[in-house]
Amino acid sequence: MKRLRLLGVVCACILQLVVCTPALAATIQYNYTGLDFSSNDPDPAKQRCTIGDPGCFNNITASFEISTALGSNQPLLAVTPDAWSISDGLTTITDQTPNFLLLSLVVRTDAVGDIDAWNFVVYQSAPALNELSSMRTTHQAGNGTADDTRYCTDTTTGSCYVAVAENMASPGNWTTTTVPIPATIWLFTSGLLGLIGVSRRS
Repeated sequence: MKRLRLLGVVCACILQLVVCTPALAATIQYNYTGLDFSSNDPDPAKQRCTIGDPGCFNNITASFEISTALGSNQPLLAVTPDAWSISDGLTTITDQTPNFLLLSLVVRTDAVGDIDAWNFVVYQSAPALNELSSMRTTHQAGNGTADDTRYCTDTTTGSCYVAVAENMASPGNWTTTTVPIPATIWLFTSGLLGLIGVSRRS
């Protein structure tokens, strides 16, 4: 009987560990806020709004999470995040959004470890007419500077990547946040201690 109880305790601990571990994966969050912009497309039908209009995408915001902070003076390097998101204020795309993929997340850091160059691009694998096809923020020496949202505006050419909103000015900035230890770890610890106590009393 004691062996069965001990086995139950071990199984319960393993289950809690499996549930809690994913929440502990990401500890550093990098957050981007771009400058305000509205459509620069010459076609009035594609000028979705002007800055300040309700529902207008005023700027690109983005974030990604990694388990270890970026180092200082890091050259342009591809990053594989634990989680990511990007939004134009109208549509938000995350690593959980169906049909959207992270095409590029490349960053460079300065002497104190802050991001000073980047290329963050997400795209839809098969957008239909008038659907969001891609979103990006990029700021790389010699390789362009822009924030933009692109919609599929013409399927006859076989390409949907037509910008309908773009900011070619200097983009915004990145900030860093340390993700706090999630409540699940405290749940795991208290549950483990409780199970150990029950096992000893038995």
